[in-house]
Amino acid sequence: MKRTTLIAIFIAVLVLIAGFGYLGHQAGYREALGTQKATLVGSLDALERIRAGDIGRGTALAEEQCFLSAVLLLGDDHYRSDVGVRSIARRLISYRQTYRTNQSEWTPLEQGLESLLAQKP
Repeated sequence: MKRTTLIAIFIAVLVLIAGFGYLGHQAGYREALGTQKATLVGSLDALERIRAGDIGRGTALAEEQCFLSAVLLLGDDHYRSDVGVRSIARRLISYRQTYRTNQSEWTPLEQGLESLLAQKP
């Protein structure tokens, strides 16, 4: 093969790699936005309930959002060892020991969170 042909193939491969990388990035970004949308809806629901005087249900919705985020982060090998996540884990443990002591009221999400909080990073 001629040198120019090899260079053209190399450049084409680089362009393809860059294109697929960009498409993968965009797909991940859209997924993250979808997660943010769910967080927005859940947070707004909680705020509306609290402002309307339904403190119990509003708090439960806010806890659900918080616990779900914690399960997602603590369940991921990369984030479990993150310093920020570890410090939040200590705060979650303290919160749960203060406000969520009745295990019979725990949702399956909270049971999963409890097992994740018991794990070492």
